[in-house]
This record gives sequence, C-alpha cells and structure tokens, in this order.
Amino acid sequence: MTILILLTGTACSPQPDAGDESYVILITIDGFPHKSFELGPVARDLAWTGTAVHLIRERCPNVMLFHLLNVDWTHHRFGKGNNPGYTALAYADANIRMVLEEILE
Repeated sequence: MTILILLTGTACSPQPDAGDESYVILITIDGFPHKSFELGPVARDLAWTGTAVHLIRERCPNVMLFHLLNVDWTHHRFGKGNNPGYTALAYADANIRMVLEEILE
C-alpha cells in the first residue's frame, strides 16, 4: 500500500516572504518502520493522526488531506447505530480534536 500526501506551503517561518513551495510526501507501507500498520484501522488512524500533527507543526501546510479509516471499517463490519459504531465515531472525534488543537496552537 502506498499513501501519497500532497502539501503546499513552506516550513513554519515568521518571514512572510519565505516563498511558497509545493512538495509531495510518499509513504510506502511495505517496509515502513512503524509496526502499527499491522494492527488494523484503529492503530493506523492513530499513526495518520500523529503524522498529520507532526506535519502541521513542522511544515505548516496550506492544504492537507486527512482520512481516518476506522469508522468506515467498523460500519462495514458491524453496521451503524450500535456500540461499535458509536465507539468508532468517538475515536474519530478524538483524533480530529488532536489535529484541530495543533492547527489552533
């Protein structure tokens, strides 16, 4: 599996004339050092959230696409409107909160 992240912007810089750049981050999971990818969608969501928070902190992107997997996986497996579905939604909310907190800092 390969994940392509396209970001526009520059590293966080107080100088407004630092210049914009576009860059692409390509993550290939085969051989990726983080073992959470072997654990399922919950661990992957945590890894994606940590990556998003890190990129926001270090690169200050103007645009970022962020997709969590656990809600979709859980609803396909257990259906919606039940405890697993509600738990998956609460977990997604917690991950989104971490990203929003980093944006608002």
